[in-house]
Amino acid sequence: MRSCLATFFVVLLLSGGAIGQDLALDVVDLKSPEEYSAMVQRAEKLRLEGDAASAMSLLAAVLQDGADNEAYYRAAEFTMGKALFALELYQGAYTWFERIAEAGDGHPHYIETIDWLLQIQRAVPGDAASLERLADFDPMLYPPAYANEIRYLVGSYYYASDELEQAIESLESVESGNEQAYLKAQYLLGVIHTRKDAAQPALEAFKNILRYQRDVSNNDFVTEIAKKATLALGRVFYTAQQFDTAARYYDQIEQTDPAWLDSLFEISWAYFRTQNYDRALGNLHTLNSPYFANEYFPESYVLEAVILLSNCHHVQALQTVDRFVATYKPLKDELEVQLKQTQTPNEFYRYLAQLSKQGAEAELSPQLKRVINAALRDAKLRRLLSYVLQLNRENEKLDGMVKTMPDGAQKRFALGVLSDLTAYRELIVTDAGKAAKSRLDRVYQELTGLITDALRVRVETLKAQRELLKIEQTLTAEQVAAMRPGARQPPPTDIEHEYWPFDGEYWRDELGAYTFLIADRCLKQGAQPTPAPSPAPATIPESE
Repeated sequence: MRSCLATFFVVLLLSGGAIGQDLALDVVDLKSPEEYSAMVQRAEKLRLEGDAASAMSLLAAVLQDGADNEAYYRAAEFTMGKALFALELYQGAYTWFERIAEAGDGHPHYIETIDWLLQIQRAVPGDAASLERLADFDPMLYPPAYANEIRYLVGSYYYASDELEQAIESLESVESGNEQAYLKAQYLLGVIHTRKDAAQPALEAFKNILRYQRDVSNNDFVTEIAKKATLALGRVFYTAQQFDTAARYYDQIEQTDPAWLDSLFEISWAYFRTQNYDRALGNLHTLNSPYFANEYFPESYVLEAVILLSNCHHVQALQTVDRFVATYKPLKDELEVQLKQTQTPNEFYRYLAQLSKQGAEAELSPQLKRVINAALRDAKLRRLLSYVLQLNRENEKLDGMVKTMPDGAQKRFALGVLSDLTAYRELIVTDAGKAAKSRLDRVYQELTGLITDALRVRVETLKAQRELLKIEQTLTAEQVAAMRPGARQPPPTDIEHEYWPFDGEYWRDELGAYTFLIADRCLKQGAQPTPAPSPAPATIPESE
């Protein structure tokens, strides 16, 4: 940029200090404000005609050589942001809109920038920077057509930043006129209130979604978010120890839903807490079927062992614990080795990227691959990883453009944008690597805790087994039989159900419908201890 006004200006750079030696000439063709303004208008016309690359070339000359206190320069900043957006160089576009936002309401395009920050967020949902900038604007300035959408996005930004009260304030202002923004806001409000241990407002927020589905609309989007709300209601009621109510909501999740296996496992805990052991074991039987061999539900073994212990099936409980430890102790050790091999977040991201490229050829056990895949399903982490891929695409595209540009203002400008983009990508890679490593660290800690729980169940099982044997040794066989409850009978059937004994073969239409009859072998007098590791309340994930 230049602040002097002239039509032609030559700067003489003395290469050695002595007069008469070779001179390097830097020729700068300065124009009048009217000429620069015409260039900006021409650039905007080119952008609207679909030639954003030529528009960028014109604007680069204005922004490098023009005076930054002139009106045309402010217009050039705004138009450059729009041109880069049209070229799908979203991070470059954000840089210019950020400058305008930082300038405040003194910039003539300050309010218009809100709309473009929103468009960047739509194009790149993992971009936290545009969310942060949107949060800086006074809500009174939001364009009315997009106000509800922006309020939801700002609320999600505050939620991610752990500023929960500000998040609630922004989300509660979202009106039902914008269906998607309203329903996503209600879901996130339910998540926030759950985090705050405020069950009643959490239930109300999730039920608002179901009421909307019942009374207003039931299109595909509404149906999908209503499914998430139903599962969340099951989790909230479970946390409130209203297990029968929780089971009713869990039961509404259909087999075709991606969350069906999660609901099947979680309802098993609800059945256990209500001593409906037959249904709990039947669900675990489904989870352990060959259809779901690639799924990751290690806690199912611990629950199975606890149920067996509760019914004094000591030998089978010990076998279940041993099977769990034999499977997951080596997995924990392998995961520990992998986590220790990478020290920095950037290294860990590149480690995951390498695993992704290797695919089936990666030198990892099938169990560890399942763990990593399960961990990387985290919605926030997936958005970060997707954002890195978007930045990679922008980097490759801009690098290709630079290679075809002749030397000049446009190339110098593009090289500057490319440099900024590369540096920003490294920051996002660091964030993604940190989030991924944190997620797998959490999986490692959870697995360590489950192994500890399983070994505790083993100790309690051995203790209960010894105590039961001591009691039985003092009784006759008839007395022992009299003190044991009778065998359970198969569940009653109706016109839509039929009882069919399991013969070792799984059928898809039977999944989720199994009932595992387990006889209570405990004596009525001198009840056996049945320690159950209390599961942590299920986490309600942020809506994607």
